[in-house]
Amino acid sequence: MIRRTVDLYRRRLLQGAGGVVFGLPALEAFMTKEAHAQAATKIYTVFMQQQNGCIQGTSGDSQLFWPSAVGPITKASLAAEADKTVSELADHADKLLMIRGINWPFGDTVGCGHSSGCNLSLTASKLKGSSNRSTPTSMSADVRIANMVQPGKEPFTLYAGRKAGFLDDAFSYTATGSVGAGENNPLNAYNRLFTNGAPMPPGGMPPDMMKQIARRKSINDLLSAQIQTLMNRPELSKLDRDRLNVHFQSVRELEVGMGSVMPPGMPPSAQAMVAAMTAVNGKHTTDANMETVVKLQLELIAFTFAADMNRVATLQVGEGNDHTRYMVNGVLAPPFHYVSHRVMSDGGGGTAIPNAVELHHGIDLIHARYFKHLLDKLSQFTLPDGRPLLDNTVAVWLNSLATGPPHGMNNVPHIVAGSGGGFFKLGQYINAGTVTNNVFLNTVITAAVGGKSAPLPVTDFGDASLKKELITGMLA
Repeated sequence: MIRRTVDLYRRRLLQGAGGVVFGLPALEAFMTKEAHAQAATKIYTVFMQQQNGCIQGTSGDSQLFWPSAVGPITKASLAAEADKTVSELADHADKLLMIRGINWPFGDTVGCGHSSGCNLSLTASKLKGSSNRSTPTSMSADVRIANMVQPGKEPFTLYAGRKAGFLDDAFSYTATGSVGAGENNPLNAYNRLFTNGAPMPPGGMPPDMMKQIARRKSINDLLSAQIQTLMNRPELSKLDRDRLNVHFQSVRELEVGMGSVMPPGMPPSAQAMVAAMTAVNGKHTTDANMETVVKLQLELIAFTFAADMNRVATLQVGEGNDHTRYMVNGVLAPPFHYVSHRVMSDGGGGTAIPNAVELHHGIDLIHARYFKHLLDKLSQFTLPDGRPLLDNTVAVWLNSLATGPPHGMNNVPHIVAGSGGGFFKLGQYINAGTVTNNVFLNTVITAAVGGKSAPLPVTDFGDASLKKELITGMLA
């Protein structure tokens, strides 16, 4: 049965037998004018972290990451430089803001550049401890944002790849600098959306839902009567029905992709997708499944934003010195960290990898395609006023380090997608000069908590000794 209108909007979920709960997107038919305006101005924030630096013209390398010149960027201008990593994002050029000149403050103070970079990337904090056991002394930006926009709710913290004991989780940190562990199994993360992500009614038993899933029944199938009742409500607009159709289809695709269901009578294309993705379950830490897992995690983030279950998320791709072996141009590359050092070891010695620069650039391109996948998914969902969800999102792709050798900490790549509700000036590649990343994070946090509608800009993030300002070149 469908709850009354006000309660349906407030909870935005359906409830079925056995305690199954299902989040819904915002529907304009059930909103007051005030709620409609609020939903249209909510900002969603996601940070995706790559490891091991990139190929951007240091140590004698060619510049293979950024556009050739700062200034406006277009789909045509990015596509014309197909050798550059950012060319992979050409389809979203008008939604992008690329920023060079962002540096980690304090440098490597713990004896491990990877640990320092991971600790600093979202905190701009002084560090404590040493080597790969170091941690920051304050919270990360995702936690700060979550505290401000969804009090009492933690960020949706995800991870992709194996956890091998060296900087496994090193991206999201609590107020005291303790690490926030990311879920690296997409199926577990998906199930969290229906336990932590939505309130369970008294007596509701998540295991009952899992038993149904195990019998190959989809969430959509379990709630088919409620879904049909909702779709038949006369007050729904065409936009509402379109939004629900996209939402339910996205759930179906997610379940199929993660092997939770195998609906009968699927077309060959869907069968091929199932064949490609069912191998992920239980094998989500293997190199062969890395790209599939990253994309599934990003789809889950887009889904949880569209259902308004979370407004802040992070995805750490690989451990802090990512050892994933990627397929580059059809060839299995050595571990990514070896490639970044250009030798077959975690240090400076070892047999040289003759095509290491080309391999590293190929891995950068893979990460660019990850980010594009996220932007594609965010563009498929719509806001109550019909605009794509991406417009009210701040999506950030950053690296834990600037370069391969020597794992530098100056000019760390930062790319933003989505205007944050009109706060950012998009379609631009800018040089921020020489700023520490707290200034960038101040700017992102200000956008995330309301952007142009925020009472005051946030300028106090990061260590107290750092400049309290925004990157004005990012602002619309």
